[in-house]
Amino acid sequence: MVEDKPLEYDPDGREYYRAEAALVVFFGPDDPKTRAALAVDRQMWETAGELEQKARQIFLDRDAHEELLPILDLLKWLDYKLDMVLFYQRRGDRERYFPHQGMTKDISGSGLNLQSEQLLSPGKTYLLSVSLPDAPSRPVVCVAAVVRGRGGAHQEELVTALNFTEISDVDRERVIRFTFQQQRRQLATRSREASE
Repeated sequence: MVEDKPLEYDPDGREYYRAEAALVVFFGPDDPKTRAALAVDRQMWETAGELEQKARQIFLDRDAHEELLPILDLLKWLDYKLDMVLFYQRRGDRERYFPHQGMTKDISGSGLNLQSEQLLSPGKTYLLSVSLPDAPSRPVVCVAAVVRGRGGAHQEELVTALNFTEISDVDRERVIRFTFQQQRRQLATRSREASE
């Protein structure tokens, strides 16, 4: 049975639901060289994200004329394909700037718990690339600070808690949407288990 997760709050008082999830996370050091290399990409992703958010709103509101909807569907499909091409084209950079890999134990709009081969140092910041199972298929790239770590005898017991310190509004909203989808799935599972 899935346990209820408490709400978390950011410094502005916004609350977030923490959802259990096993997502791939690539991470690396937060240093000036890496930040400079990623600055152009980050601006491009943020602009693309803002456009996607506006397009999503058009789809949800259906403000477009009926005859334009097939064109909007085609553009959405082309956008997805372009994201895939860019993702695979930038794979080498991902390996260079995010040399380590881990999995989330859970995630919220304010941060995540990361399971990896090493425990990260409290107080240090890292660049993260989180793969969400949504469209577009571009990663959420952000900076996160280590809050605490929990060690153990086995790798699966090495868990580091990280708070997002720099994340675009668009990517934070993508994470929040994902956590709500996870919450709905967990509630549906609970409902099925209760009725059996």
